[in-house]
Amino acid sequence: MHTNASCKILITGFSPFPGMRNNPSQWLVQSIATGVVRLPHDLSVATAILPTSWQKVEELTPDLLTHHQPAIALHFGVHDKTSGFRIEQIARNRTKQVPDVDGKLPPCPHIRRDGVRTLRSAVAGEKITVPLRTLGLNAELSNDAGSYLCNMLFYLSQLELRNRKAPGDSLFIHIPPARTAPARRNLIKGVEVIIRTCAINARH
Repeated sequence: MHTNASCKILITGFSPFPGMRNNPSQWLVQSIATGVVRLPHDLSVATAILPTSWQKVEELTPDLLTHHQPAIALHFGVHDKTSGFRIEQIARNRTKQVPDVDGKLPPCPHIRRDGVRTLRSAVAGEKITVPLRTLGLNAELSNDAGSYLCNMLFYLSQLELRNRKAPGDSLFIHIPPARTAPARRNLIKGVEVIIRTCAINARH
């Protein structure tokens, strides 16, 4: 979905992976791409589904950000222990020896051998959690995105956007498995708020 607009946003989700045959982040991003999610008319939104592969995330993340040049990148992934929107604040330079969808393990315990230990998003998480809670949706801040591909994507995205000349930022948001229709409706309602809020912040 693309329009001529002043604010560019890249939104990503993940494909299924071991233990999660139906990834709600994929469904959510597809809902955005097909117009199910209501978006402001002055946004240019690009969407992508990333394979849950250590190698593919490593390869595709910089390419996506370079190609789309977003003002902000919103990354979504599933977390089976959250009941709402978990706004991740910090990406960490670490991996965990857990197999991906191809059965492969990360090559080393760090995403970047000489990289900084942590990268914090400049997006104020409270500006997102407050309007979500106002709608009656569960929302929380988190300083631990884990050590799997969600954290890796968040770290690489932060790194790439910081290294380019044009201003930009990224945010990672964990969502619940959302296996029921009401839960999915809440995801749609919440992501509309998140996108609008991030677009407003990106313009300032």
